[in-house]
Amino acid sequence: MEINVPNLNVEELAAYATAKSQAGVSDEEILREITQMLREDGWKEAAVGPTIEAVVKRSSVVGGKGSPRRGDSPKGNQDAMAQMMQQMMRLLSPMASRLEALERSQAEGRSEPSLGANTPPPLSTPVAEPAVRKNKFPDPERFDGTRGNYPGWKFECEGKLEYDCAMFPTEDARVRYVLSRTKDKANQVLLPWVLENKERTVIGLWEHMDTHFQDVHQQQRALNKLRHLKQGRRPIRDYVSEFNQLRVESRQQFSPAVAREMFSEGLGEELQKLMLHTPKNGSLKEYMDKAIELSDDLYRIQLHGRNRRNAAHGDAQNHPRAAQREANPEAMDWEPSKINRAREVGSRPRRPPPDCYSCGELGHIARSCPNTTRRLVNNQAKQAGYPSLA
Repeated sequence: MEINVPNLNVEELAAYATAKSQAGVSDEEILREITQMLREDGWKEAAVGPTIEAVVKRSSVVGGKGSPRRGDSPKGNQDAMAQMMQQMMRLLSPMASRLEALERSQAEGRSEPSLGANTPPPLSTPVAEPAVRKNKFPDPERFDGTRGNYPGWKFECEGKLEYDCAMFPTEDARVRYVLSRTKDKANQVLLPWVLENKERTVIGLWEHMDTHFQDVHQQQRALNKLRHLKQGRRPIRDYVSEFNQLRVESRQQFSPAVAREMFSEGLGEELQKLMLHTPKNGSLKEYMDKAIELSDDLYRIQLHGRNRRNAAHGDAQNHPRAAQREANPEAMDWEPSKINRAREVGSRPRRPPPDCYSCGELGHIARSCPNTTRRLVNNQAKQAGYPSLA
């Protein structure tokens, strides 16, 4: 069995090389043995070279500074030789004990515990880590109980539960997730139901939420509003958006012909005339896209005409001013007469004097007619035999 020497360090290797050199082993043989020991101990090839250099510097191998080389034979000094052998045995004794432990553990079929920093880790089959779950859909905002926001919030929750189903493996996990996306009044309504029902399901949860927050009259209101929807003076795109929203909220399956007819009746008068030549055998979306295209063309034509009128009006206003600035000062004598004439022409005509309905004369009305009293007095004087007033 190949013996593996663990936990080798530079000091131990230097002492080992010095002892081998004093024993008469050649330098090449010593370096080869140390290299083999390092490789068997699990050292990387990049660390073997620097370690050999450090061992050479600390020992007598190839110019080291340790004990005398082979040329200086240690046989004449038996005490020094014995001391060196004791030192080598003392350094190798821990290695021998660890080797015995390693052989014993291999025989029993058990893996040896870690023996040091330089001991390579035991080979093991890599265990695949579970893949990190990434959310496909963001979490919906927490629902506070506003009925107008309930349909959109419910749709987002259903999409989250469907596309991120790996995050909710059980029915209870789905119910608890929907509960976590509620607050205020919605949480007060849903929490008692979750606590009371042990066999809770998502279908039952939505039935409970629909009972409390779904607008039962929304469908009928949307249908009535859709029938009377008009574009008015707003842009065509706003009209299209509201039409589609009401069509979805009404939950009615209109045929393409009926939907086109309802959409066409709500358009503006000019746009309706332009849409008369549009073929009606296509889909509703194609019909809407054509209406948007014609509306954009109509807006550009109107804008171009408005710009031309504004330019003509500006030229008309600027031209008299320029003529006045360039006029001869001697011509100013005629300006007052022109101004007075313009005022006479432009002033409103005077009203004729009032006509009296009582006496028929001009200059007064019947309420303040002076002839009425005079006529009465003359009649009374004639009846009494007195002469009439002039």
